[in-house]
Amino acid sequence: MDWNYIKRSGLKMSIGSNWNKWDLHVHTPDSIVHDYKFVEQENRWDEYIDALEKLPSDIKVLGINDYWFLDGYKKVLEYKNAGRLENIELILPVVEVRLKEFVGNKSLNKINYHILFSNELTVNEIETHFLNRIDIKTNLDGNEMAFGHLCDDNFEKLGKEIERTTPANKRQGLPSHKEIGFNNFTIDLNKLDELLKNDYLKGKFLRIIGKSEWDDFRWESSAGDKKSIINNCDFVFSASPTIENAKKSKQSLIDQGVNNRLLHCSDSHKFYIGKYDSKVLGHCFTWLKADCTFEGLKQVLYESDSRIYLGENIPPKAVHKLDKVIIDFDNDILIGNEKFCFSGKHEVSFSPYFTCIIGGRGSGKSTLVNLVAEKNGQKQDSLKQLKSNKSIDESIGFYPLSLSNLEYIPQNRIEDFAKDSPKFTASIFERLDRESDNELISIEKELEKELEKLDSQIALLDDRDNLSIKLDEIKNDIQTKEELVKAFSDKEYLQNKEKVTKISKDIEIINNSKTDYNNLLVALKKILNENEEKIIKNKYDEKYNLLLTKIESLVNIFSVNTFYNEVKGYEKLVTNQDEIAENIKTFLKSKNLSDENIKDVTNANIDIAKLTSEKDNINVKLAKVIKQIEEYKYDNLDKLRESFSSKINEQLILVNEKFLKIKESNPDDIKEIKIEYLVSTEIKEQLINKLNKSLELNYNSRSPFYDYLFRVSFSEVLLIENCEDFISQVGENCNTNTNAYQELETIFTNEKAFEIYKLCIKYCQYDFKSNKVLKVLYDNKSLEDSSFGQRCTAAIVILLSLGNNPIILDEPEAHLDSSLIANYLVSLIKEQKQNRQIIFATHNANFVINADADLIIKLNNENGITTSESFTIEDLEHRNSLLNLEGGLDAFEKREKKYNIRKI
Repeated sequence: MDWNYIKRSGLKMSIGSNWNKWDLHVHTPDSIVHDYKFVEQENRWDEYIDALEKLPSDIKVLGINDYWFLDGYKKVLEYKNAGRLENIELILPVVEVRLKEFVGNKSLNKINYHILFSNELTVNEIETHFLNRIDIKTNLDGNEMAFGHLCDDNFEKLGKEIERTTPANKRQGLPSHKEIGFNNFTIDLNKLDELLKNDYLKGKFLRIIGKSEWDDFRWESSAGDKKSIINNCDFVFSASPTIENAKKSKQSLIDQGVNNRLLHCSDSHKFYIGKYDSKVLGHCFTWLKADCTFEGLKQVLYESDSRIYLGENIPPKAVHKLDKVIIDFDNDILIGNEKFCFSGKHEVSFSPYFTCIIGGRGSGKSTLVNLVAEKNGQKQDSLKQLKSNKSIDESIGFYPLSLSNLEYIPQNRIEDFAKDSPKFTASIFERLDRESDNELISIEKELEKELEKLDSQIALLDDRDNLSIKLDEIKNDIQTKEELVKAFSDKEYLQNKEKVTKISKDIEIINNSKTDYNNLLVALKKILNENEEKIIKNKYDEKYNLLLTKIESLVNIFSVNTFYNEVKGYEKLVTNQDEIAENIKTFLKSKNLSDENIKDVTNANIDIAKLTSEKDNINVKLAKVIKQIEEYKYDNLDKLRESFSSKINEQLILVNEKFLKIKESNPDDIKEIKIEYLVSTEIKEQLINKLNKSLELNYNSRSPFYDYLFRVSFSEVLLIENCEDFISQVGENCNTNTNAYQELETIFTNEKAFEIYKLCIKYCQYDFKSNKVLKVLYDNKSLEDSSFGQRCTAAIVILLSLGNNPIILDEPEAHLDSSLIANYLVSLIKEQKQNRQIIFATHNANFVINADADLIIKLNNENGITTSESFTIEDLEHRNSLLNLEGGLDAFEKREKKYNIRKI
């Protein structure tokens, strides 16, 4: 499959609102006050643009702020339009004024107030509808003097007049007339408001106040005015020297209960010369998650908590995320008898935060997420009729290539969770395990090992009985053969018998040793075959290779050594054994025995030694098995059960505290959700399967056999010492004349069967992995006893609240109350998308708009084929697509009312 076609086609897919640095307070060489040092004054603008092009690459937006004038902004735009400043995506004009009424600043006794305009307005339009309507006036000696509209010349005139009225002894060291005029000109806030109430400017400017000047505005002079001026602004500017100071500034605004939408900007007046601090170009800590547009900045205003970040480095994205899906089917494939809407080639990219897939009926929303789920290993019934030469796995590509923890919740899954406790338990447990750094799974794996040991006790019971049977058989065989050889008492015969017994025993000892030796050699050869030398990355690899080398050397040495002397001695023993066996045969012939009897007696003399050796070996093995059975304890299982319970309850305390806060903050929409851990005592089905396998039975769960068997409680069974007492107690609780009882009696007459039954009970009781239950309570009622809507509410809140893995939901609104979505779920999504990737296929405008989707993918069906376009909320070209959603206009209005911000 050719995954490069998208690259070759030159398509650019939107990945949605993304983090960039915005420095919205930047002065230029045309600023009346600045400290830029230029090598050559005539080339100062070239030097300045060079410096802007060397800004940190994260800075994508600049606000050019030369106090009352836009000449610097105009020049920066000219350079941009000439092909310079490719590193900057957006340049915005900012006018910085000083207010007349509010005093208290230590240096200028003014409060700086900024008007940030949309780049859609031209310089001429801003000057015509705002700046040129401001007249420079002053009252220095009781008479108001007018100097005309804003311009350098009139500032100079004002400065001259101020210097004229300044006492002669105070004129020493004054700046230029233009700076004197600039420093002393202020504007009345009411006048500013009047100028901005202009239909031409409406919706195309934002108000920003300086934090440090506002701090100097004394509370005791007018607390109401102090709060009013900052709360009526859209943002607050700070140029703190460090990130710590910037964060403290924001926290102080929060503590004072006022507008805390703080933007840290450079307020640059000088070039970077090796150190970033206040007033240095590029000294900016503000990251905004938005399109680099003026509309993007307005969306930050609506969702400042999740779209503003103060820090030196970009905020971290979700650790686990699906960046894109590439679809490559043939152009003519069918699903059923219809053309498949995703025929051909498609690429869909997702935001690492919150993506909403929208589109009308039949546009392919569910099909797209079903394809993702199928590729992720979750089979989808809706795709079974797809007729393609290539499998879905071959036709779908992920980037990154695989996501083992991608979770897909189809339309009916929330309903399933609301009904199906085991499924919901599994889903909740996966999330709790991730919260515990996989400690819960680790304990469950230890449990599996311990249960294997418990299972091995069943195998040991078989071994014990098989060895006992074998031992009895050998004893009987020895006894039979000894009876044969006892028939003769001649001295010669007895001497030969004693010799052959001794020699046979020596031969058997060598044979046993040879077997042990060969088994060990085979095991060492297997180690060599299954392991290869490692590339040495550390000391362990070095020692690992050394071990392999030594094992190989040992195998080579001991594989070729024939142990000649020992083998020669063995051959001599065999020869002596044969010679003595012949002597015995000769003796037996002299007694006129038949050839058959001669053979039996002769072999018996040799076999007794072999059988005796075998009997001794079995006795050793049997003693070992019995010891293992008798010494087996449940201590480790008890510790694991206790550890698991402690760890999972530790996680549940944190989770339940989170749910309690949810309820307290949303009392009208959410009741308290609580999760409790318990181990189910309903183990009968599991026990039936275990017994059928362990005792080779074939009874189903409805069989009278199991009905009778379970009439004695499990706790009582474990206290019964032998099978006779057990059968007796079963008989007291059932009809003993039935076939089922007769079968049960036959099976459990065997002591081993009863021992296995008790082990199986223990196995199932300790298997907290299979029998764990995470019981969900909603408003202190079991989820099963709650209404369907309540069950669905609990399910989606839990699914979204727990975990950091990517999650895809197909139309989650299907079973949810609209007020719940609008009042709570949108807040939950905005909180959770900071830590995990969320993807919704939805037609609900509240999810898209008020949950602040970072990326919107709109699907359209054109002539049976799905096409897609990606955009953001701030993308005005696609605004109608959002307004046309169900409840779209209401969602936008609710969003705007939230901060009492102007209507879009």
